[in-house]
Amino acid sequence: MSGTVPTMIYYSLLILDPSIFYAASCIICALIALSIGSSWTVAGTVGIALIGASAGMGLSPEITAGAIISGAYFGDKMSPLSETTNLAPAVAGTDLFSHIGHMVWTTIPSIVIALVLFIFIGLNIDPVALQVTWRSRCA
Repeated sequence: MSGTVPTMIYYSLLILDPSIFYAASCIICALIALSIGSSWTVAGTVGIALIGASAGMGLSPEITAGAIISGAYFGDKMSPLSETTNLAPAVAGTDLFSHIGHMVWTTIPSIVIALVLFIFIGLNIDPVALQVTWRSRCA
């Protein structure tokens, strides 16, 4: 066992504040998926670590999974390295970056709406309740 995922969980717990955790999870997954062009690779690696960190913070695993998938799909859709992003313009006979430019009009608003919702949910988290939950799990 290499310890990569436990290390990611450890540093996520140290660095990320629960109030921004959902939005940060979405952004982290989006950036990584954008750089490698694969949504499921991100969900299966970084996503697992973020789910572990959310459990450690006492946050909702369902909302965390939504943030992970939202970010991963956004990055995959907009990445010039993604196979689906390359396939569509190749079949249609158009330029890759022209295709990505046209996808911006539907993809950017959807990720902005998702981020606003994740920020809103995160800012409405009661830190005292999280602390009580965390202490009851440790006892």
